[in-house]
Amino acid sequence: MDSSLVGLLNSAASSDPTVVVAAGKQLISLTSNNEASNSTFANLTCVVFSDSGSQLTLDGRFVGLIHLKNAMFDAHIWQNLHPSERALVRDRLLAYLASGQMSSIHPNKVEQLPRIGPCVAELVARLVRNEWLKDGWTDEFWDRLISWSAWASLRAALRAAASFRLPARRRAFLQLVRMLLPKLINLWKMVISTPEIESCIRLSLLLHTCIVSVGGDPLYGPFLFADEYGSFASTIFEGILLSLDKLLECCQESNGSAGQARLLRRMCKLLLVLFMSCSSAVRDQFVRPILAHVVQLITSCPLFIGAPKGFDERSATWLLALVYGIQSAVVPNCRSRFPLNKKGVDEVKTWMFTPAATDDGAELTSVHLSHMLFVLLQYWFPLSSNDKRCLATDPEGCLASGGCSGTDGPSYSSPSTTAHITSALAIWDADSQVRELAKLDVPTLLGFQGSELQIHMFQPCRQLVELLVTLMVREFGDETRTLLFHVVTNMQQQATNCDQYETVMRLVQLCLPYVSLDVRWCSLGDSLVATGLQIVDSHLTVYEGTSDPGMVVFCTRVLCLLVRCAVYGTSHSLGSSSLEQRCTAAVVQLIRFLNCCSNMISPSSAPVTSTLCLRLSAANALSWMLDQPLPSGEYLTTHLSQLFNSLVELIQDVSECETRIFLLGILCKLIEVAEMSGCPQLASQMLNLLDRLWHLDTHSAALRSKILDAICLLLVPLNWCADADEQTIALRTSLQSPIASLIMAAIRASDTSGADALFDPGLRLWASFVTGDEACWSPAVDSLMAVLVGQPGLLDSHGDQFTQPDHVEPLLNRLETGEQTELFFKIVRGSLILACRAGREQAIAFLRRWTEPFWSTVWQAYTTSAQFSTDGHTNRTQNRLDFLYSSTAAVGFGDVDEGASDAESPCRIKQLSLLANWLSIFLDMVEDSATKVVRLTPSLIGLLLVAAQRSLKRAPVEAHNDVCPLATQLRLGLLARLVVSKRHWLLYLHLLHNMHTVPGPTQNAVIQTLTSSRLDCLRPPPVENSTQLCELVLVALERWLARADSLTDTVDRRCYAIACLISLTYCAQFSVSSGVEFVADTDQLERWAVADSIHSRWLEPVINLCIDVLHERDRTDPGYTSVCHFPHPQGLETHSGLVQRLRNELTAWQQAVNSNTLYAEALFRCHVDPVLRAQLETVLSV
Repeated sequence: MDSSLVGLLNSAASSDPTVVVAAGKQLISLTSNNEASNSTFANLTCVVFSDSGSQLTLDGRFVGLIHLKNAMFDAHIWQNLHPSERALVRDRLLAYLASGQMSSIHPNKVEQLPRIGPCVAELVARLVRNEWLKDGWTDEFWDRLISWSAWASLRAALRAAASFRLPARRRAFLQLVRMLLPKLINLWKMVISTPEIESCIRLSLLLHTCIVSVGGDPLYGPFLFADEYGSFASTIFEGILLSLDKLLECCQESNGSAGQARLLRRMCKLLLVLFMSCSSAVRDQFVRPILAHVVQLITSCPLFIGAPKGFDERSATWLLALVYGIQSAVVPNCRSRFPLNKKGVDEVKTWMFTPAATDDGAELTSVHLSHMLFVLLQYWFPLSSNDKRCLATDPEGCLASGGCSGTDGPSYSSPSTTAHITSALAIWDADSQVRELAKLDVPTLLGFQGSELQIHMFQPCRQLVELLVTLMVREFGDETRTLLFHVVTNMQQQATNCDQYETVMRLVQLCLPYVSLDVRWCSLGDSLVATGLQIVDSHLTVYEGTSDPGMVVFCTRVLCLLVRCAVYGTSHSLGSSSLEQRCTAAVVQLIRFLNCCSNMISPSSAPVTSTLCLRLSAANALSWMLDQPLPSGEYLTTHLSQLFNSLVELIQDVSECETRIFLLGILCKLIEVAEMSGCPQLASQMLNLLDRLWHLDTHSAALRSKILDAICLLLVPLNWCADADEQTIALRTSLQSPIASLIMAAIRASDTSGADALFDPGLRLWASFVTGDEACWSPAVDSLMAVLVGQPGLLDSHGDQFTQPDHVEPLLNRLETGEQTELFFKIVRGSLILACRAGREQAIAFLRRWTEPFWSTVWQAYTTSAQFSTDGHTNRTQNRLDFLYSSTAAVGFGDVDEGASDAESPCRIKQLSLLANWLSIFLDMVEDSATKVVRLTPSLIGLLLVAAQRSLKRAPVEAHNDVCPLATQLRLGLLARLVVSKRHWLLYLHLLHNMHTVPGPTQNAVIQTLTSSRLDCLRPPPVENSTQLCELVLVALERWLARADSLTDTVDRRCYAIACLISLTYCAQFSVSSGVEFVADTDQLERWAVADSIHSRWLEPVINLCIDVLHERDRTDPGYTSVCHFPHPQGLETHSGLVQRLRNELTAWQQAVNSNTLYAEALFRCHVDPVLRAQLETVLSV
């Protein structure tokens, strides 16, 4: 025995902090990976597992076990130990555990030691984790643990073995469990017949671990108890049911104990997991007796939660979940079912309608199903006292996403208080909540380990009964609905207080969506609502100042059922003959509660929280009604002003930001359904309210985000309303400056503070601000462009110089998602539309001011997306925009996602379409003789150069070989628009020339050269042979012809056709020998025409494309590039303009061939089909 080590361990566990720290440092030094000697852990093992005569204290032993456990958990230390040392640790650990052996029905003494027992169990589990199935391992280990009654250690060891996920290990673990089950079942069966409660609990836990560790799914398995193992399940079922009967007898007597309540919970849960682990064939054998027995258990002692004795909530939860899973098996493809074969399903159906043996012989208890429903609804369906108290005293907390936390008092089975979370929406909108919960399986509902979802604020007993009721009324047919109706009417007749009425009304609320065509149910709902309103009025008039939570909750239930009866009711519900009238009557009642009228409640007479609860409940009921797919919102028209004012007042009265957001959401629904844009006065009031809320809480980004979305909803119909009156037009005009200020505040706030919560709603509002047929240009739109391009000041609108402003982060560089990028391009497109719609002068001013500032941000993305380091390896600069491209592939400006996927980025397509529209308008302004000559900006030339490189060099000729065909088509369209603008032909030739001859690093110098020269002073690019330029022009012509049939936009196809004809005209000068005249000799003229290689290949395809565009009508659906918004290029937007332009270009081609038309005629005769020529002449003559 190493006495120094014993002293060190005792010192580490002493009460003197100084001694503890010093001893702890020495122990860490001894047992650390670097300092530990070969004998350190051997000595430590001998000390901590020494006999009782050792001088080591219990606390010192615990410290030693902790250090030994750390070593076993450190794989590096454990593997570095000598095999003999590891064997020593294993043998001493097991010997120490064996020393605690008692009789077979008593737990191991070592495991019962405080702190020591759990630590020893962890060491055993880690031993299994490190050594199981390795060399030298034998299954004798498991038998020894059973013989020593080391059930906690065995349970921990099984969980460690179950943690392996490889298929081979999983199969070995399944064999292990099936090997141990017979021994454990026999031992468990022997123990449960004795009064040893603790042993029963430990063995039940061990059985539970064996079952759940296999990891079977109740729907798909693997099932531990299948085929020949079904007999084991039978033995466990019998033992559980026998034990449950005995425990309930004890619970009903005065000698019940907390231990028995713990065992009751354990047996109930074991019964549930056992049934889930059986195959369908095994379930069929036991489903009827188990269902009958469980229902008898639930209904025989149906005491309230928190009662002095009886079932506690957790015990009832496991049994109710079992009943729910079995009943769900009757419904095919139900997610929550425990699948049964046809035999099992028939057994369940037979049991449900079998007469029940009851003492009173009442009609309602004539069959098992009705008896079960009656008892469950009476005792497990009502709200708990905690739910009612929290809802009445803290309604805003209950509306919060996390709910309101409250406590129920101590009970017989739970001596301490139990925390519960109350959710107002789960109570008020029980039908909607249950509809979502029905999509989940039972393990997920109960929060079992390994479930994919964890359900927050789930009230298991109440909501499981709600699920049962909903399942029956939805799936079980008319016979079950009739039974349930009789149960409900009987409960209504027996109801004597507001709590019982609330239960009945909530039950009807659950059923109404599925029985709305049944007059009996609708009449029952109407009767309950009428009675409820009478009770509310009389009660709150006679007993002013009452704060009874039950009464408050009852009032809220009346409102919930009121709107359901209005929507689901029959033609005579609520005294009205139509849906619109019923909904109008319901709205009138909701307004009463929203306003808290003096004839019902006054704020001075009732507690503020109770009044607020009623008002919030009325708002939630209105929200539910607005969510329903009703034919129209006309039922709101008459009372729209009152509803709006009531909600506004309520928003001002609440104190929590999350409640304001909830109520703003309701206001947004009201805006959408009631079309508030048609009420300019209310819309103006709404905006004033939103402005006050904006300044009320300056630190709540979530509230401000909701405010921006609400303004967006108001703005969209205003900008699309074509038949607006003068008041609406005035409202639309007055909103320009305030909304622009809000947009700036939202964008700049997220930019300066780093919080992007307002960024997305700011972009959405901005996009709504500049889109719509009735949206108009204003200085506010122009001022927002400075925010978009990151430019603090405006450029000189009269200058032609492109200076760099002070650097501010452009909006483009802050985009992080595809949605943000789509909104960004929608904003730019909308601003361009508004500028063009405002007239020619405004369009020119807009283009002069913002072309270079905006497109320079895009060009910057191109130039920074691919850099090269000195060692020749790619060193890409990853700014925020590049990260967006690489991570989401939402926008493809740079090389980073070019060709990376067959799926093209919609944002890239929108960006190229925007560039095409912008370039078309820009070039048309240049072509206009009344406009001063404006040069293309450096960024536009750079983007055109990149478009030429990617469409003419990188992209293949045919579209079916291209990974980005749409992008290539749009890039070719950019070049075609430049060609159509004949003033820029030389610039086009320079782009083609530089595309092949200029390396990437020197592109900026070329761009600077092209932008510094006037168009009329530009010279052709320097080439050794003039035919080189012709070859480059033909490269583009070939791609235009190959891609033209893939285009869906008419303007693009027309640009392609004109560009092809212009290119052919340019190349014609290189195919004619000047000075040679063949006019007199027809044969020589024909031979000359046949020998013309350029026209022989390209003339007929070009003519064919021209005929196609002349014959077709607009193939473009109204959308992003709709010609109604962008009638550019000018002259091609109409059919007559296209005909005139083609005539002019054909004449130019004839002149380029030869001034004598006979040459052109000879080329036509040799290379163009006569039919095509006839068609061309026909369409051009129109």
